Amino acid sequence: MMTVYGFLALTCLLAFCNGFLSKGVHISVTAFGADETAVVEIRLVEYGKFSQMPRRERDAIEEGFEQFSNCEENSELRGKRYMKDGDIGLILLYDANGYIAGIQAGIPKTNVDSYPPDSLKPPFIDDGDKWVITAYFVDPSIICTPGRTEHDFTSDGTGTDLYLQNGTDPEADYMLIPRKEENLGGTKWVKGGCFPAMGVHYWFDISRDMSCDNYFPPFLMYNRGFLNSFGWVFPTRVHSTRYEYPPYFTFGYLSQRFGIVAFFLKAIGMD
Repeated sequence: MMTVYGFLALTCLLAFCNGFLSKGVHISVTAFGADETAVVEIRLVEYGKFSQMPRRERDAIEEGFEQFSNCEENSELRGKRYMKDGDIGLILLYDANGYIAGIQAGIPKTNVDSYPPDSLKPPFIDDGDKWVITAYFVDPSIICTPGRTEHDFTSDGTGTDLYLQNGTDPEADYMLIPRKEENLGGTKWVKGGCFPAMGVHYWFDISRDMSCDNYFPPFLMYNRGFLNSFGWVFPTRVHSTRYEYPPYFTFGYLSQRFGIVAFFLKAIGMD
């Protein structure tokens, strides 16, 4: 049986406008809460108090992000990878020409809970002293060769689709997420609760008696029938300001059918 304990939540709110990523807006990130409660939100719309995340590599460098891996340094991943202050909770990916291409979250191999289990390797990929889970905003096959052009970036904005890597070949092993909620029919995505101002949550292939070792970390959120955000939930504790440890009273809001997912996110005005 799946037991809820210390779930870690990282949420990436991408505001897919009518199914497509917005063009002329910013990715923003913030951490809410106090003590052990924090949540990161990455958005493509300006709302509330958010810190803008760099969508160009040159801006990331100016803002103190440091490159720690080149585009194909790890053959099982794509993108030039940057993090700030050594925090693997939020890793930004850029293509060969310096345009935003995706995002990762990392779990150190020294994690006391021995997470992730072997059954989740992949979607977690071996990355030296850590395991990483990856989402791409453009087709992974173009990230390192040739990369997007200025015209592409101006036209597409932050990205074109959401690709969740679920294997060791980033150009073939991924889940292309439907932009429209109606197209989730016939898939293993299970409808959960609707958190006010966030969206309808979907969890992958969950059931009441499932094993934690089979829990697929990414979750999706749809607003008015369109994909507007996604995130990760990990049943472990990792030291990063990019995560939160939620109170139990929030379970029912987010997974009304099974009540097994433990995280809490601030309302962000998406409805």
